[in-house]
Amino acid sequence: MVTADMIIPRNSGTNLFLSMMAAALCLCLFLWVSPVYAAQTNGVENPEMDIQKLLTSQEKDWLSLHPIIRMAGPRAFPPFHYYNADGTLQGMAADYISFVFDKLGVQLKIQPNLSWLQVLDGAQNKAIDLIACSAKTVDRQAYLEFTNPYLSFPLVIIARANAPFMGGLQDLHGKKVAFVKGAAAFEWISGKNISVTPYFVKTPLEALEAVSFGQAEAHIDNLAAATYLIQTQGMNNLKIAAPAASENYHLHMAVRKDWHPLVLIINKILDNMPQQRTMDIRNRWLAVNNDTVVARTTVMKWFVGLLCVVTLIFFIILLWNRRLGREVKERQLAQKALLDSQYELSQRTDMLSSIFETAAEGICVCFNIDEFPFVSFSHWNCKMEVLTGYTMAEINKLGWYQALYPDEELRKKAIARMVAMRQGDNISNEAWEIVTKNGTKKQVRISTSILKATEGRVFVLAIMHDITDQKRHEAALVSSRKKWENIFNAVGHPAMILDRNHRIEIANLATLKLTGLTQHQIKGKTCHVLFHGSAHPPNCCPMKALLDNGTAETVEMTMETLNGHFLVSCTPVLDEDGKIDKIIHIATDITEKIQLEHQLRQSHKMEAVGTLSGGMAHEFNNILGIILGNVELAMEDIPKGNSSHTFLSEVRKASLRGRDVVRQLLSFSRKTSHKKKIVDMRSCVQETIKLLRASIPTQIQFSENITSRNHTIMADQTQIQQMVINLCNNAAHAMEDNGGILEIGLHNQTITQPESYLGQILEPGQYLQLTVSDTGHGISHDIIEHVFDPFFTTKAVDKGTGMGLAVVHGIVNGHDGFIKINSEPGQGTTFFVYFPITEVFPHAVEKADSVFPTGTETILLVDDESAMVKMNCLRLQRLGYKVEISTDPEEALEMFKAHPHNFNLVITDMSMPRMTGEQLIRAMMDIEPDIKTIICTGYSKKLDKKSALEMGACDYIMKPMDLSRLGVTVRNVLDTPPPSKRIPLRP
Repeated sequence: MVTADMIIPRNSGTNLFLSMMAAALCLCLFLWVSPVYAAQTNGVENPEMDIQKLLTSQEKDWLSLHPIIRMAGPRAFPPFHYYNADGTLQGMAADYISFVFDKLGVQLKIQPNLSWLQVLDGAQNKAIDLIACSAKTVDRQAYLEFTNPYLSFPLVIIARANAPFMGGLQDLHGKKVAFVKGAAAFEWISGKNISVTPYFVKTPLEALEAVSFGQAEAHIDNLAAATYLIQTQGMNNLKIAAPAASENYHLHMAVRKDWHPLVLIINKILDNMPQQRTMDIRNRWLAVNNDTVVARTTVMKWFVGLLCVVTLIFFIILLWNRRLGREVKERQLAQKALLDSQYELSQRTDMLSSIFETAAEGICVCFNIDEFPFVSFSHWNCKMEVLTGYTMAEINKLGWYQALYPDEELRKKAIARMVAMRQGDNISNEAWEIVTKNGTKKQVRISTSILKATEGRVFVLAIMHDITDQKRHEAALVSSRKKWENIFNAVGHPAMILDRNHRIEIANLATLKLTGLTQHQIKGKTCHVLFHGSAHPPNCCPMKALLDNGTAETVEMTMETLNGHFLVSCTPVLDEDGKIDKIIHIATDITEKIQLEHQLRQSHKMEAVGTLSGGMAHEFNNILGIILGNVELAMEDIPKGNSSHTFLSEVRKASLRGRDVVRQLLSFSRKTSHKKKIVDMRSCVQETIKLLRASIPTQIQFSENITSRNHTIMADQTQIQQMVINLCNNAAHAMEDNGGILEIGLHNQTITQPESYLGQILEPGQYLQLTVSDTGHGISHDIIEHVFDPFFTTKAVDKGTGMGLAVVHGIVNGHDGFIKINSEPGQGTTFFVYFPITEVFPHAVEKADSVFPTGTETILLVDDESAMVKMNCLRLQRLGYKVEISTDPEEALEMFKAHPHNFNLVITDMSMPRMTGEQLIRAMMDIEPDIKTIICTGYSKKLDKKSALEMGACDYIMKPMDLSRLGVTVRNVLDTPPPSKRIPLRP
């Protein structure tokens, strides 16, 4: 209200004016003689606050346990946070850090030489405890806890001065925008769904320079930093184009997630920081320096201005009384407006009350009381009744803890948690389990905040959200994922899920077992580095073809790091847009299949060699037969004392040796059956060495060490020779680079005590010991027990199949033998093979008698080789027989048909054109069943003594035949009963 004594009398206006003029004159004189400063308050310091009084005993204890705090921040973020050349921390953040930590008694260990990405990585790995200046983002909240913001400035868009008009963020669509790598701006604008082309730099200054030099079209930064850098760097071609957001850009101090007490301490100090200290920091870094003395001319200007003001005040006072009337009316209007405002406030209160009651979340307010139940509720909305089943009156009577936490241990935990919350440890979206009025358990999330009341009571606002259904869905999701993982891990082949960059996201158990890695170790590795040891995918990579051409392929690949062959398939997983999102990579190990295919090819090769050997044997034996027969005929015509007889005898021996070579060739090409008989190991080993000398490199020397007296065993000579060849080849491979000595020995050994080696038992007895030694690189102890395993080899893929020593082991076991190895790396290897000695000795070969059996019978001789027919005809004639010859089996059959009783014996070759020897014999037996026949062959895989008798022949002769074998066989057949009087060998 305005009273009468407030109205100034009109006659006192002159005196008042004179008084004001005098005061103004005194003020001007004072300003004239005293220096005037524009910002005297800048130097005024408020009394220092006692920070220690703000801290609780627990917080002080925590500080004493953490005397050193490792701190870092942006390396170049002026005016907030940057470093001088000597590493000194500068900027507004530095002043706040100094204010907070100078009185705490802890040591700040500043790390100045880290990039922003290194700072974030260090904080994530707990190598950095405190970041002095950071924006809050969702990603960083996973490993950092942030203080209340202590610096806030608007976010703005900076562009070149001549850039088109920008009204806001939407105008950045399609533009190239500079971002500091690792800063929050890029994450923030990405969340706004604004499509820009990012141009990443290391510092805000580089971002502004990129816009200034035209490398980018815009940059988003807070107003303070942008203004500071533009002014200090003189970037006159830049402008603040538009605000970037309605909210301010906030900067916080960020603390490692497990150091919550430090966040509380910093917040307390910042909340109690004097306002003047805050203004001093801002003026220091953002205001223009005003510490200059006002000039006397300026004082005069102020004096003239003051006179004008005094004059103006005088005229205002004259109008004062008139204005008082208007003010009374205005106050009346204000009272009406106050009533309207109170009504509006009432309306808003009703609205808030309605929102409180109809909220989808449970909301309540409580405070502590001294008696049971020790906590009382002042507000309790309808959703709280739905959640708990209790009304506010019921819960105040029964008690919050007692009703909702009937389990004593859980109740103690809830009470302790509420006590901690009241001391500053806020509850934020924590999961708890409560028991409702009807006994049902519910999962809820609770958040609280402290409300301080004027009566001294501390009220707590709590918000509850029912997450029971969410937990159930999460459990179902976990169960579904577990089932998927079990199915994924049950796949027997290595399977992985890759991203588009060939990086492994997850691998099944088969992959982990194959690589020997854990899931953590294998995640993030690229498949081509892991399996091929190369920096880029191989050309045959099916995933590369899938991404490049969109074609799904299954290819056979060699995985070098696994030393194996795999069948690899890649299947795409598409996203909602039908584009390839992930790739399922499955590899099937076909190494053993490849090896078996190789063995099959080798078997086919050996079969082809056998076929070729058979054909060669037939032709070569015919040639040898002609040579042998003619030599024997010539030897009969030359006296034994003649030197030519001696020469021809050597030719005969060479022919017989050639026959033996052909037989060995047939044996090694698996064209003969394996039957055990008495074998002279000495001669067998020596013959094998002769065969090997041509195939073993010349830098490898052979050495024989044969001391055995008894060297006969029961064995299949072909298999024994194969065993010796495999052992010698294995030794030769060990010395192929540097040469050496290959020693083969035969010794008699008496074993008195049982001996075991790799599951074999050598019983006491008499044995023939075969040794094969080399001076090669030797065998390491960790693989020596695997050398007899099939397909185990240390050679390259194209140099060995791993079957040689496995075959040796099989042959030794098949002959009731025993094999062991003695080897040291770098000192060569010796194989010891033991065979039981037999007391039976091979029959000595009787020397050919110079007198052969003779006869006078008529023989029909059939062979397509005219030289062979003529030579054998002459042989038989010299033995006294009458001989008819034919080189055509059909012609010979016609001769037999004409006079079947004229022939006592038919000798025919097996392999002839148009008609085989077997067909000829059967045709003749159809004419004359009692005809006696002998069949000859240079080679036939079907023909032996038994098969010859089954086809109707009386005997057979292998070419080349000497005169002794021919004469004896012919005489024996002629002297035996005819076929019709013999017991048939087949039904």
